[in-house]
Amino acid sequence: MVLALFAFTFIIMVIGIIPWEKFGINIFISTGFLTGSSLGNWWFSELGMWFVIMSVIIGIVYGMKEGEIVDAFLAGAADMVGVALVIGVSRGISVIMATTGLDAYVLAKASGVLVGMSPIIFTIVAYLIYMALTFFIPSTSGLAGLSMPIFGPLAVSLGFSPEVIISIFSAGSGIINLVTPTSGVIMGTLAIAKVDYESWVKFVTKILIAIFIASALILSIAMMVIK
Repeated sequence: MVLALFAFTFIIMVIGIIPWEKFGINIFISTGFLTGSSLGNWWFSELGMWFVIMSVIIGIVYGMKEGEIVDAFLAGAADMVGVALVIGVSRGISVIMATTGLDAYVLAKASGVLVGMSPIIFTIVAYLIYMALTFFIPSTSGLAGLSMPIFGPLAVSLGFSPEVIISIFSAGSGIINLVTPTSGVIMGTLAIAKVDYESWVKFVTKILIAIFIASALILSIAMMVIK
């Protein structure tokens, strides 16, 4: 019963953030009694309220007393404190680089390295550069906003496809965000799952190597074919 309620909790949370009314679906209009907002208009406040409500209900169904429910909730919150600190520190790296202008400096130097290379070498080096940049700028939207105005025109001026540059960015950012310690998502998830970072790196290294080789081949072929 507890597992069923747990699954139901997350199903409702997913339903709650889908804007049903924009799709012409109005069957959830009268569901505002749950959190004050109807399903489809939820965000963090409503999701947090729903999570607390279901935590209490699940505790009661499990047979826990009031004090036990509170203690369990506080223990879970204590685990999240470390996660919040890790995410804050990870975000701080990006903030420092943006504030000091270091991110723009690194991008400018990195783009200069790519001039005069063949399509295959250009692709692989650009892939490696994006992997390095992602380590320092784990935000994909932030990295895209900073790098695309530089790398896109550079690719066009060298006669390469700007569309493939976007794919190189996606590949480089994606592979590093699976393992970088500056990613709040990775470090936060590992902290919640109680898996130490060293074990995760050992587990994922072979997978990352396979992804890197496959991506480099596909991107190199794309750079030669797409003009």
